[in-house]
Amino acid sequence: MQNKIFALTTLVASTVTLGQELPNPNPAPQADGTQIWYVGNNTQYPVIQDVLAACSDGDEIVVNGETGTDSALYVESLVIDNKDMLTLRPRVRHVSVTGGAGFMEFDNVVFLNPTQGFNNDNKYAIHISGSRGSYIGNPRSVNELLNGQEAVVVLDDQAAFSEPAAPGATTRIAQGSDVAFTFRARSFDDVSILLDGSSCTVSDCALEPRQGVGGGLMSYNGDNSTVVECTIVGFTSTGNTHDISGLPVCAVSMKDSSTTMASCTITGNFGANSGIVNLDGGAPRFEKTLIASNNAQASLGTVMGSGGSAEFMSCSFGKQTDPAVAGGGTGNVSNLGTIYWDASASTGMYAFTHCDFDRNTTAEASQGWGEIAYVSDSTATGSDLDPKISFSACEYVTDVTDDGPYGTMDGSNGVPEESAIYTPYLPEYRLHSDWGDSTDWGVGGGPASGLSVVDNSGSGIPGDVDGNDAVNFADLDVLMSLLGTCQYDPTRDGEVGFADVLSILNSWGEICE
Repeated sequence: MQNKIFALTTLVASTVTLGQELPNPNPAPQADGTQIWYVGNNTQYPVIQDVLAACSDGDEIVVNGETGTDSALYVESLVIDNKDMLTLRPRVRHVSVTGGAGFMEFDNVVFLNPTQGFNNDNKYAIHISGSRGSYIGNPRSVNELLNGQEAVVVLDDQAAFSEPAAPGATTRIAQGSDVAFTFRARSFDDVSILLDGSSCTVSDCALEPRQGVGGGLMSYNGDNSTVVECTIVGFTSTGNTHDISGLPVCAVSMKDSSTTMASCTITGNFGANSGIVNLDGGAPRFEKTLIASNNAQASLGTVMGSGGSAEFMSCSFGKQTDPAVAGGGTGNVSNLGTIYWDASASTGMYAFTHCDFDRNTTAEASQGWGEIAYVSDSTATGSDLDPKISFSACEYVTDVTDDGPYGTMDGSNGVPEESAIYTPYLPEYRLHSDWGDSTDWGVGGGPASGLSVVDNSGSGIPGDVDGNDAVNFADLDVLMSLLGTCQYDPTRDGEVGFADVLSILNSWGEICE
């Protein structure tokens, strides 16, 4: 009997030894007190959410994926709930090359939120709530520690899986793909990424719809995260209310947030009545972001804002894209304005610096209305007409050629015609640095080689404002336009109203001198 027990024990021990799962140990303890968890297919932790719930602040979660053109698909909704300084990244491995040293690349990983039975769950592929300093995306060579210090990371997961050490593993990896993770929204009122009151970084991720519908990025509850080098492409969004945040489902939707989007691409999306980028309050910031080829004909704007403030630095709205790309893209289409902002509840500014506006159209395109911006503000009455929107060193071009109320809509010298920017203010907007001519084709980042110089020398004849070698009423029209008034506005307050009628009646019969 003892021999049988001994034999059985030996067999079990041998089985465990031969079947040892890798990596081992998992999680792997680190010198700084944190741990690296290896998760996903063919690891001890196939359910990634289990590890996100069990890990501690500062831990690193490495997702096992596929190489080459294949991707590992994980059908689960991820939640990072009040965990700080986490790193969530794909596995890095060495790819051998015949006759060469090979190279390092990271795995391809796709996350898709599941549904509940036959009903949409109206949720997300990943929800990041109350997380400070966490990082999701492209593997980094430097990690931030809880104590504020930085640690250099050797991006080589070979040893953890008992694979040969990669040559040159101490150097930065040669990225085989620009996309670290792909987050897919499954259905109509789901979103790819939901940022909730966090201060994290999402880098090099693709936000996509599973069936062509849903929303991309959503942030709310005072979120202060940064989204870098991400693409939001191909969504058809309903604008319906999201079950968790209460925000309209759009390609990008933010409420009371200071989220920053840098070097991102928002293209080829369709919106219902809430726009492509919906901003409600807060103070979001956009840097070097391309917003082009979006269609929101039923929306007041491609970018729809309400209250709050926003800053756009070196962004491209419309056709700008790489000249090598066939067709060069198309402009955005909306109802009233490429940028529509209800500023009634705002004391802040919508500020545009070094931005391109290229061949955008609105439903009022024949009149040129709102090709750049349309602002409504119920507080802009009487003496309270200070503009809340500004432009500095921006560029503009249009294909609209019909004659509108302010002359030919050709945007000569890159200077927008009167109606391309409509506001109730006087002057209509603040201009810090002059307009240029949008011919640089800055790729996703506004002007590529500085602004063109606008010739403002005129003909040299005193009073010849438009430079046509003649002084006539056309020069007066130009001056009045620059002052925010017109020939039908004798009171010079920027509005044609009853006061103007009284002014004319009071002066009836007098001789102009």
